[in-house]
Amino acid sequence: MPGSEPLRQPIVATASGAAPGLAGIWATALATLLVLAMLATLLAIVVVNAFGWFWPARIAELERADGTVLVGEQVGREAMPAAADATELLHRVQLKVGNRELTGSDFVWVPEAEILAHLIADVLDKPSDETTLRRVQGDAEALCRSFPVYAPAMVEA
Repeated sequence: MPGSEPLRQPIVATASGAAPGLAGIWATALATLLVLAMLATLLAIVVVNAFGWFWPARIAELERADGTVLVGEQVGREAMPAAADATELLHRVQLKVGNRELTGSDFVWVPEAEILAHLIADVLDKPSDETTLRRVQGDAEALCRSFPVYAPAMVEA
């Protein structure tokens, strides 16, 4: 008969009168919350790192003396191999043109003086054009930020 069965005692008795198994339920809930927090953190890291692939990089356009036009991202800078009689250290900038079919390589080295001469020529060609002035200012600031120049006195101090 349904009413004649004895009441079963819980396997784990609690002194405070709380329901048995409550600690296990809380532990499971906290572990689930920890897993969800780690998953959200991992997803945020993946999104931030993947976002860089789709964000457009700053592109430089350079018309060289021979008439070729290079369009690419500035990715590197190094000292040019100096001649025996060179008195000053010159640098060159690496452009990622990424067009192997046209240029034969993915990267092209351009003397830094040629880039600066191109910026100066743009300003001299259109001194009153606000768009050109802002573009040249932005390009020059980006060049200075990306590749700082250290004077010998500053290095020794």
